[in-house]
Amino acid sequence: LQVVDRTLAQLSPNKNQIISGPSAATNVTIEVTNIGTLQDTFLLSIGAGETSNYFEISLSKTSVNLGIGQSETVVLSVRETSAGANENGLPINIVATSTLDPSSTDVTLLTLIPMTAGSDLEIFPDDATTQASGSISGMLKVRNTGNSVDVFTLSSVGLDCEIQSSVLLEPGQTSDELPWSCEIPSDALAGTNAFSFRSSSNARSNAVQNEVVTYTIDATWDASSVVSITVDSNEISIPYLGGSSTTVTVSNLANIGISGRLTLVGVGDGVFNIRINNTLGENTDAFTLEPGASEIFVVRFDALTVDKTVAELRVRALVQVDGGSANAESDLIVITVEGEPQAPQGVTLLGVELGKQTTLQTMAAGYILFALALVALRLRKPIKPSAEGDEESEEEEEETKEYALGPNECRMDTNRRISCPSCEARLAVPGGNEPPFRFTCPTCDSSIRVVEYGSSPKF
Repeated sequence: LQVVDRTLAQLSPNKNQIISGPSAATNVTIEVTNIGTLQDTFLLSIGAGETSNYFEISLSKTSVNLGIGQSETVVLSVRETSAGANENGLPINIVATSTLDPSSTDVTLLTLIPMTAGSDLEIFPDDATTQASGSISGMLKVRNTGNSVDVFTLSSVGLDCEIQSSVLLEPGQTSDELPWSCEIPSDALAGTNAFSFRSSSNARSNAVQNEVVTYTIDATWDASSVVSITVDSNEISIPYLGGSSTTVTVSNLANIGISGRLTLVGVGDGVFNIRINNTLGENTDAFTLEPGASEIFVVRFDALTVDKTVAELRVRALVQVDGGSANAESDLIVITVEGEPQAPQGVTLLGVELGKQTTLQTMAAGYILFALALVALRLRKPIKPSAEGDEESEEEEEETKEYALGPNECRMDTNRRISCPSCEARLAVPGGNEPPFRFTCPTCDSSIRVVEYGSSPKF
């Protein structure tokens, strides 16, 4: 009987299918056992073929020295380097070759499967109705639909939400219910709104799942702040028989759509022909605005008066909102209409413009100076004796000439009666008084100076 020594190794991997992705290497342990009758060193190699186009494959050791019956563990690392591998897997061979007898080998077949990543989200809102500046909350679950263990990062899109940042799941595993809470912005619009939760695979960055959540925001608005009205110019000057314009911006401050009309109210609106045009040039005072929207109007004032006028007006918006109504007004607009140009009230002397009153005073002073000059000239002329006939005619003229009366003066008629200059009462002059003299009117108590009929006043 002849005993023949045997040289042989046995390879025992802990799994025959290896699922590998691009983010990290997947490790498989392979136990190498010397089942021969001699101590031997075994060389380890990989037969990959086409598989190496998609995966990076390496062994922790390329040789092991084993005594009879001894075993040693070798780690096989696999990482996907390129997409496109057959989803059913690609084969590789791990070969152990005896150095004592190269013809003595052991081969184990492994299948490399590209990793698939994915997830499903289930959202359970507690209450999907709220108000602006409010909040909504609920629970959610994440299920790993990929073929490998994966870590999923959780986030929200469209709202600022508090939720657990990540969850680790085995293939097919569903997480426990995870609580979430989201804050609603103060400027959120009334009606149906939406946001989403997102689950992202850490293994494959392109494996992202979004789940939309809808919620309803109630309409909330304050009657005193539904709309704002801004006027481009609060002081307007209109020339004689002319016109002028200003722009008015109407903005919706509510979280719901509004509609309405513009009008002008105040003092003096009747002296203008007022036209309101929208940005399209249409002659209209109506507007319809979505939440947060604005519209610009051009308001034209054409004067209907030739007199100088100052009007104080405001733009008023009559608004319909959510089945109700509200009003808003702009700041005060002061409109000055220039009157018809008047003739100059004064004169200009030596480049200095004089007003009406100053001009009249100057003219009066001139007349007085002129009269004084004439008097001075007459006084400087020699007095020639006049003929007797001339003296008689001058005396007759003096007798018949009636001089103008001064203040509170009157003449006595031939019946010794006078008329009071103040109250026009007819009075009899007390006997024994000859003009000129003074006495007090018994009717109005004013002092009267009586002069002779036809005589010049004596002072």
